Amino acid sequence: NLLGAPIATAIVEQQGGKYIGAILFSGFAPIIGGLIVLTIRFRINKKIFAIA
Repeated sequence: NLLGAPIATAIVEQQGGKYIGAILFSGFAPIIGGLIVLTIRFRINKKIFAIA
């Protein structure tokens, strides 16, 4: 949360007080983070759905 509030504030100020940019950022940030983790995992282990 140390980075979340300043980033959200900057996005809202840049959008002229509209929250849509902050809402989109908060929605896409975990998705992009998850894709990065999955990409790294896939490069290490070529099995996509390996359970064990």
